[in-house]
Amino acid sequence: MNTVVVVPVRGLRESKMRLAPLFNQRQRARLMQAMVHHLLTEMPRDVDVVVVTRNPDGLAELAPLATVLPQDEAAIGLNGALQQALRYARDGGYRDLLMLPGDLPLIQHDDIESVLLEDGQIVVVGDRDHQGTNGLRIPTDWADSFSFSMGEGSYQRHLLEAVRHAVVPVTIYSPGLAHDLDTPDDWYALPETVRQRLTCAIYQEA
Repeated sequence: MNTVVVVPVRGLRESKMRLAPLFNQRQRARLMQAMVHHLLTEMPRDVDVVVVTRNPDGLAELAPLATVLPQDEAAIGLNGALQQALRYARDGGYRDLLMLPGDLPLIQHDDIESVLLEDGQIVVVGDRDHQGTNGLRIPTDWADSFSFSMGEGSYQRHLLEAVRHAVVPVTIYSPGLAHDLDTPDDWYALPETVRQRLTCAIYQEA
């Protein structure tokens, strides 16, 4: 499979600030680490994975599961990290890049396979409200022309970006891909078994 999966991760100290009413800084960092680790363990075996981050030391334990790519100082924010990753994928000879955020606690192997195997040049995965983008597969030969636009409203913006490239986008929705974890409401909406799993990771050796 000639696709690389890219997982952008902000510095762990800055992770999940909106969850501050529930968890302190160290606990939020552990939560992010646990979600990224879960995502990586659900990856198909024949897929290369790159985690791009400004805090590579905090994710060193992921090395057996993914390549950790330090984010360039000139690559500003999440969108800059993804532009850097897209150029990295093109230069590495990959045909496609699949972006998956690291905060998808319900994601399973089949969810990832569904995006990788979907026909179409560009595949856009929406969140529960079809506001954000929880998955995006694009050709790497768009590295010099594609504009990432992560954040609220990014789902529609990425659909329009596909149209700008004269491509009809394919859209996917599934609970495993749609449920990202940003707010206390997102936390309480998780199944109890998932919250228990994450809670164990949050409080380990705390």
